[in-house]
Amino acid sequence: MAQLLCEPMKRAIASAVTNLRIAISTGAAVIEDQPLEFIAKLFRLHVNTVRQYSTYLSAEPSANKVKRGQRAVPNVSLSTVDTSTRMEIRNILYDMRRKGCHITLATLLKEIRTRGTTFEGGRSSLHKLVRELGFRYQLDDGRRVLKMNADVIQKKRNFKREYMADENSLSPSQVVF
Repeated sequence: MAQLLCEPMKRAIASAVTNLRIAISTGAAVIEDQPLEFIAKLFRLHVNTVRQYSTYLSAEPSANKVKRGQRAVPNVSLSTVDTSTRMEIRNILYDMRRKGCHITLATLLKEIRTRGTTFEGGRSSLHKLVRELGFRYQLDDGRRVLKMNADVIQKKRNFKREYMADENSLSPSQVVF
């Protein structure tokens, strides 16, 4: 179990390790060959605790900070995505399903970029757009699978039923798309 140390104790351990390393590098006489074990005995701590806090104080202040990458793609409001782009993304989804590809947000975004679609968003805005288009991710056999929402499936069935009823009627109406 890790020991929780107060701020002054962390600083003391870090400065002791730093001073001992400086002494070793300058060739000064040191009592022990292993500085972390020596400091662990000195502070009556476990070696792993000393190792954890040995980098607490660093010569570079930025070394202690967590480095976070900047977003490569800004978030895009879904209201700015036009209908033609939505239809292109829907067609890409259907093409990938027809080919039997496992559709993830990363593969879908890669395919959108290769086809030159005008969609400028990242994965989070693409996820929102895919949900708006009537798809959802569901866990199936340990994998997240893209599936259609039940209401979209029902609308497709109703449309096909009405279309086939019209086609099979005595006077089918002419539909132009």
